[in-house]
Amino acid sequence: GILIYAKGIGLSSIENNTKNNTKTAFSIASIAKQFTASCIWVLVQEKKLSLEDDIRKYVPEIPNYGTPIKIKHLLNHTSGIRNYHAIMDLQGFDYDAEYYNNETVLELAKKQRGLNNKPGEKVLYSNTNYNLLTTIIERISGKKLNEFAQEKLFKPLQMNSSCFKVSNKQTIENKVTGYQFLNSNYTTSTSSQESYGAGSMASTVEDLAKWIDVLNGTNSEFKSLSKFLIQCEKLENGEKAKYARGVMVDNYKGFQTISHSGYGWGGQSQLITIPEKNLGVVILTNLESINP
Repeated sequence: GILIYAKGIGLSSIENNTKNNTKTAFSIASIAKQFTASCIWVLVQEKKLSLEDDIRKYVPEIPNYGTPIKIKHLLNHTSGIRNYHAIMDLQGFDYDAEYYNNETVLELAKKQRGLNNKPGEKVLYSNTNYNLLTTIIERISGKKLNEFAQEKLFKPLQMNSSCFKVSNKQTIENKVTGYQFLNSNYTTSTSSQESYGAGSMASTVEDLAKWIDVLNGTNSEFKSLSKFLIQCEKLENGEKAKYARGVMVDNYKGFQTISHSGYGWGGQSQLITIPEKNLGVVILTNLESINP
């Protein structure tokens, strides 16, 4: 519950010469997945959804592959559904010039005639899983993911500087500019994509410090959420999956860790907690070449 050390280093915007600080909002990329998973937890608590539900109950557009893909399979990347980035790369998609959103991802998913693996067989990381979870959350709640997350997670946790970016018209206060260093120059992204749920979330070090209490199980109000997120399913071969629900559960020097990294255009991020030590570390960057 105490922020031991926090520091902003370097510039949040080279053009405006503004400095990073502990209230600067960064794109956290795939760290967003645990918040999308948490929205699923809310719907389970409200009895509007079961982890054993066939996803076609909510997304009937997805083909019937003979074996049901369940909500739990999307959460832990064992669905076998192909990563939309891989499909778009095969198409020769130009991320800088071409527009895409969650509808685009759904269109790609429903055209796939097969899966990469049988549901529940193995962990195969795919962003499509979390875009589909987002579609399910929005269809059940009748709200955009950001509105739902604000109401059920961010406001109760007083994570007042956190949000999902669901529209390019959205204003995010104190948001950094993300950079790549190319040909001796710092360049910014020209992408206009509006795909979210697997990523496209902004947060600050101060907000994520509050979230660490949830992951470590020290926030009494959200103790059952902590248990939900770190639940590792058994794979078909009897082994435990290391990917839980929006987080990875692993070991470091004999301690259990809960972690996730983020990698996107113009930055990388890392969040790791050690519940036994009641400790957590967050590193957010706005230069793609910095490895946190």
